[in-house]
Amino acid sequence: MPFIVLVIVAIAIFALRATQFRKRALNNTVYKVRTEAREVSEGDDFFLYETIANAKNIPLPNVRVDVTLPTGLDFCLYDKEGERHKTAHMHNIESVFVLKPGSAVERRWRIRASRRGIYHLGEARMVVSDIFGTTKLSAFFEAPREKENTVTVLPSPIDLEEYFIPVTDPMGDNTTDFSLIPDPLLYLGTREYRPGDPVSRINQKASARMQKQMVDIDEYTERNSFDLVFNLQSRGREDTGTTPESAELVELGISVCASVFDRALSEEIPVRMICNTTHENDERDYFISEYFSGRSDIKEALRMLAGVEMKLSCRIEDMLEELLIENESNPTCKNLVLVTSYIDEVITDFALKMKALGIEVIIFATSTLKSVPDLPAGIRVFYKTYR
Repeated sequence: MPFIVLVIVAIAIFALRATQFRKRALNNTVYKVRTEAREVSEGDDFFLYETIANAKNIPLPNVRVDVTLPTGLDFCLYDKEGERHKTAHMHNIESVFVLKPGSAVERRWRIRASRRGIYHLGEARMVVSDIFGTTKLSAFFEAPREKENTVTVLPSPIDLEEYFIPVTDPMGDNTTDFSLIPDPLLYLGTREYRPGDPVSRINQKASARMQKQMVDIDEYTERNSFDLVFNLQSRGREDTGTTPESAELVELGISVCASVFDRALSEEIPVRMICNTTHENDERDYFISEYFSGRSDIKEALRMLAGVEMKLSCRIEDMLEELLIENESNPTCKNLVLVTSYIDEVITDFALKMKALGIEVIIFATSTLKSVPDLPAGIRVFYKTYR
């Protein structure tokens, strides 16, 4: 009889503790994250600090935390010799530990920024169980979006000569000299230095001869700005409101845009970007940035590219038609760079009509996809090389 009583009492205590555990285990459990850096570039590493706190008077003997990173960020794990594991994709890490009453655990993770974007970190799933493992509870934690857990990954410029080859036919031998902009630094002479002119443009020989500071005049910087048009569609059949089918081709296009900004702004050439991506301005169906005009604007241009959303605001033919109409009535530039994942008749017709208006068009195609049998003569196309 006493044994039966003890068993009943033990069962009652166990049931009571299990009930209390279910009610309180996840109460006052705090999950926070913060990043070491607020802004990095593609390929950079940064540290993520994660804190899990048990702010109550009951222990958590078995805590499992599953941390998931957004696509574009990867955990960097090291073995005992300090070498990074060659893991292609490591978005999720699972760990188990014990939390005493009123205690906290802080962990530091090395994160690799593999793709541009603006990321909010702090999502995790926590599973807690009692000492016997019979009572399990789970909850999803999402840290509030704040500056301390937000990181901007800037796109990195690429070597355009390495990634692209200028050809009339991607399978042929008809190549041309590589130049981002036709005669971008065509020398026209010198003029007297004006405040704001880049020091790199000072012509030392002319300055010595004239006994005052003289700078070189080049055709493009003195007379023009140009437009950078980015086609977010990865295929011709994609519709408004959808996400591009091939994110890889679009991301390569973003890198090309970063390279164009880097080259042009390093030469103090004003550039603006036009893209059929979603945006906050209701006046147009597509996005048009302000002009970026110098080296000091490169970082701001890259921040804009980091925030480009992968969602189509309109089809490319609608955007190009409006741009053509605007340039027919009031030409805004003398040169235009078009970055696209494919080439079709819509794009080639646009390039020919712009050329007829005296506007030079250069096309960077991030794939060899084309639906036209032969590219029209006079259109400068740069195709992605096989790497």
